[in-house]
Amino acid sequence: MITITESAKKYLEELCLQKKLGKNAGIAISVVKGGCSGLQYKFDFAHEPNPTDSIVDFSQFKIFIDQKALLFVIGTQLDYLKTETSAKLIFNNPNAKHECGCGKSFNTIEKGPELEDILGSLKTSSKYGCL
Repeated sequence: MITITESAKKYLEELCLQKKLGKNAGIAISVVKGGCSGLQYKFDFAHEPNPTDSIVDFSQFKIFIDQKALLFVIGTQLDYLKTETSAKLIFNNPNAKHECGCGKSFNTIEKGPELEDILGSLKTSSKYGCL
């Protein structure tokens, strides 16, 4: 479904401890319409999963994957990269056929009517795409 590297695991464990999340809480991952390539990952804290979420339990925290996002992120590896000038979570998604240069958006299919159907079924991101 989704895997994480040791560095991402440590980072997410720290975040969950800082947020003082309860035992049923976790990190919610969804995919929304937005960005240069059409789709963006959305990452939030949730007190509990939605009834249709897929749950991945990493013992110190859980990841809740939105039902509509599941097909886009299946097989994805979540990594955490920290350098002297930045720190970020990276989605290494084998399904992504296109990614924007800044890494904030992606797409899983070629542009065309199928893409428009998929985008129409997703919520629009309230954040800007590539800036």
